[in-house]
Amino acid sequence: MGNKTPLKKLLGKGFVKILGTRLGKYIEFEFSLNDSDLAVELILPPDAFKAFCEANDVVMLSPDPQPSREVAGLLGKFMPDEFE
Repeated sequence: MGNKTPLKKLLGKGFVKILGTRLGKYIEFEFSLNDSDLAVELILPPDAFKAFCEANDVVMLSPDPQPSREVAGLLGKFMPDEFE
């Protein structure tokens, strides 16, 4: 029960595609492992989103242009510059 092995090591490469925000304070995103055609949608506050991405060493896919500015505002400098 105390095993905290990241999903990447257990299941493969993880990918995140940011979809937008909810209520101006949550990040809505898709998370997939090895296959971008099979993804789950998740919603987390910015700090939890950052921790999730870092813990799973995800590859950040290009977000849709419309919500990316709002998401960048919530995340600060966490997002790569080309997504802002």
